[in-house]
Amino acid sequence: EAPKGPHTVHAHALVRATLLISKPAVVQSAGADKGALLGEVIKSIGELYAKIQDAAIDKQAEGVTPAPDVTEAEWEQCKALVGGINGKALAQASRSFSTWHEWLSKVAELHSAKAGLLSKRNAAKQAKEQLLAINKQLDAAGLDSPFSLALMHSVAQAAKDAGQPLRRSQLCWVLERAKGDERVAISLATSQAS
Repeated sequence: EAPKGPHTVHAHALVRATLLISKPAVVQSAGADKGALLGEVIKSIGELYAKIQDAAIDKQAEGVTPAPDVTEAEWEQCKALVGGINGKALAQASRSFSTWHEWLSKVAELHSAKAGLLSKRNAAKQAKEQLLAINKQLDAAGLDSPFSLALMHSVAQAAKDAGQPLRRSQLCWVLERAKGDERVAISLATSQAS
């Protein structure tokens, strides 16, 4: 039988949080059954302890790779469980629990940082693609126009956003009618869309 004390609630949360990112199917099948979770830990305690010990000794949270089927919701549950654990109570109960908690906190932090970097990387890639498309449009507009490329782009983009992309000849016609006035040209270009 497991030892009882104020740390047992936190130890159970630590076990559940770890299993959420290492064996999510076990957590789903066990539900709230603490015995089933404990049974899984007992079956794989050697493997889990070796990974935790390696991560604690090396001070590297990368020591454990999450299961490939871990969902974002499971990561969020893991973070919530780790955040609710009283580290001081665990430290008083066991240095191993305390180290485990520190390690799992770092793993959760690294996951958040990695997710943030991925979204920023995707946004940068999308911005780069948009810039290339704009440069291509500007190059296609040519230098033989009496209007600035920035003005041509601004009016062309407004027309495109209004659902009426303009060909070069239409863009030049609109700009000539507006006598180079951006506001008037955008109004002319977008009124054609409606």
